[in-house]
Amino acid sequence: MLYRSTHGRGGTNGGAAVAPFDLLRWFAILSALTVALIAIGAALFLARFVERASLTRDAAVVTQFVNNLFLVEEGEGFFRADSPAGPGDIEEFFTHLSRLPGVLRANAFDRERRIVWSSDPALVGQRFADNDELEAAFRGQPVAAIDRAGVGVPKAEQVAMTTAGARFVENYLPVIGAADPLPVGVIEIYRVPPGLFDSIDAAVSHVVWGTGAAGFLLYASLFAIVWRGTRLVQAQEARLVAAEKLATAGEMASAIAHGLRNPLASIRSSAELALTAEPSADVAAPLAEIVNDVDRLEGWIRQYLVSVRPSAADEPPTAVRPILHTAVADVAAQLERKGIKARIEAAADLPDVALHALVLRQIVNGLVANALEALPPGGTVLLAAERTAPDIVLVRVSDDGPGMTPGQQAGALQPFVTSKPGGLGLGLPLAREILSRHGGSLSIDSRPGRGTVVELRLPVAGGEG
Repeated sequence: MLYRSTHGRGGTNGGAAVAPFDLLRWFAILSALTVALIAIGAALFLARFVERASLTRDAAVVTQFVNNLFLVEEGEGFFRADSPAGPGDIEEFFTHLSRLPGVLRANAFDRERRIVWSSDPALVGQRFADNDELEAAFRGQPVAAIDRAGVGVPKAEQVAMTTAGARFVENYLPVIGAADPLPVGVIEIYRVPPGLFDSIDAAVSHVVWGTGAAGFLLYASLFAIVWRGTRLVQAQEARLVAAEKLATAGEMASAIAHGLRNPLASIRSSAELALTAEPSADVAAPLAEIVNDVDRLEGWIRQYLVSVRPSAADEPPTAVRPILHTAVADVAAQLERKGIKARIEAAADLPDVALHALVLRQIVNGLVANALEALPPGGTVLLAAERTAPDIVLVRVSDDGPGMTPGQQAGALQPFVTSKPGGLGLGLPLAREILSRHGGSLSIDSRPGRGTVVELRLPVAGGEG
């Protein structure tokens, strides 16, 4: 869809057209980028949420297991020198801890943030400062995070723990004593939990595919709506352009028609005055023909002026069948001269239509004239009428002539598009516009070598049913 704007008259560009704006293309590009960014952002957020939820749940389960085991082994005295139970012997507790599935390393911190036990004896007795996860655990919050060996700057307690690039979970698990609500120590465990990474990866994969599919459906829906909208706007724009052309042509033709009536009246008066002088027969015949031709031209002008005026609710209804017979009678001489046959197929009980007789006669005469111009000698033109719905009478003017190409048919209803030498291309567009204004319609069906059919759908007068 191209939107164009022009500067007003007297503007700095002298009315030059501004470069067109392709709405559909820019919408397709920008909406694709926007939806893609939203989908990527949503996928990242949801993936992170799934990962954190899985780790939090896993850390809670492991914390509960470690604390239950710790209480069974009565190991509070191991972390607290003032424990009434004494220091206790929880080597078996730590042995169980280090042998949990997937454990890479385990450390135990007391409240002084000192490692009091480790599966790596070299770490015992060391302190590690600036450890936010450890501080959070001493506040009673289990901490879990996924790290990758060899990525970034590793903590001192992580060195030489596993192969580079391997993923592992770092847990800080608060250990709660029997009487003290605050942690008496923190167990730090590095492990590769069985199945956890697979479940997280599967969930993240579903999130990515789900957000991708949702983003695609959203983009496709928006694009379809805008695509349909642009097509409607294009069609409306084409109709507006055609209506503007017809309005301009109608205004000019109306002015010309009004201007012709006075000269025609003078010509007719002069011919009638000459006839009153009783001229000879060879002069009287041309004068009488002049009077008849002027009357015919006056009738055409009157028909045109009636056809272009706005429709009135009180217009008299029109019988269709007499209009068809009149149209054939008006061209009887041409039919005989070219050897063309004309047939009329219309039932006698057709209802009247809500269209002025002069208007309908003008339209049908124009269609018959078009058919005669297209038909070769010996051809046939058919004028048919039938009631196809309670409120519609269908009038069909068809011929068995050469027909039209798709390009000719497409341009047949466009103003000022014609293949006739000296033609203006206004007959069919004006007829369609007039019928549309009166609640009817006009359509064309034509194929090369198969003739042309023009159908008029006329509203029944007074809503007769």
